[in-house]
Amino acid sequence: MIIIHIVDSETWENNRGSSQYFGDSLQSQGFIHCCLPEQIDDVLKNWFPGREDLTFLEIDTKELSSRLEFENLEGGEEKFPHIYGPINNRAIISWYPFGKKDDHGKY
Repeated sequence: MIIIHIVDSETWENNRGSSQYFGDSLQSQGFIHCCLPEQIDDVLKNWFPGREDLTFLEIDTKELSSRLEFENLEGGEEKFPHIYGPINNRAIISWYPFGKKDDHGKY
């Protein structure tokens, strides 16, 4: 399964060469926020309004070394993927800047 982590482009560029990506919420919240490809539009609208300095990380969940949970911690019905630990580089299969679409018309 492919999930998406949205990060500001500067943070991604500063961490891109590391063996693991820790995200900005791992230390403060205990997990890294992600979404499914079909959740991107709503996540952008609700959490990143007006932002274009973003990069989308495609993560292959079969390659993750950290625990993955689908949950909604705010009590809603829609569940989101959360990674409880760093993302190992092998799991990050590609990344795209905001506005670039993949072969399926997403992002």
